[in-house]
Amino acid sequence: MIEVPSGTLIIVVFFDKVMITLGPPRLIIIGLIMLATVIYLRNGIFGIKQQFRSWRNKKKSERRSTRAEKGGELLPEEATEINNADEAYRRRYDKMQRDFLKTLVTPDIIDEHRRGPQLQHSEALERLLIYFRSQPQPDKYAISAMDDGFRIVALSGFRGVAPRVVEDKIYKTTKDAYHGVFLRRVHDLLES
Repeated sequence: MIEVPSGTLIIVVFFDKVMITLGPPRLIIIGLIMLATVIYLRNGIFGIKQQFRSWRNKKKSERRSTRAEKGGELLPEEATEINNADEAYRRRYDKMQRDFLKTLVTPDIIDEHRRGPQLQHSEALERLLIYFRSQPQPDKYAISAMDDGFRIVALSGFRGVAPRVVEDKIYKTTKDAYHGVFLRRVHDLLES
């Protein structure tokens, strides 16, 4: 059952009963009026108005979330849109962990990694490395061997898709390449 505004009903009756002299074109006019009414009702033919409003509210929420916070923690209004509560908690935990790890980044830690990227590390450096290694595969930094040295690439995370080159700098040794990856990860952490 379709709800029709009373004004539309009056117009349709007017064209049907009073403008009978128009003949068959009046039926086309009545059809167009009814079509326009259905399109602009609450749900429309395909729920266009409702879809537009939900899209607009979603965009407002996205703008608000980027403006109100930085780094991935959910706002209360975003949490209602996520069906999996584990995802909301994981994002919040990840933000708290990143905030703590940012305090561990010091010139001494960076120098310790430069001296020996594959040696025994202090607790602070080991925590940073464990966090970096546990990140998801897409856009994770890796080292690609070349004829004249090593280059840093970012993995796509999908089978059959080649990694993309991150920088043109070529490292002569694996030690330098490991440290270059570490510096990129530290930079990303501090920017998050």
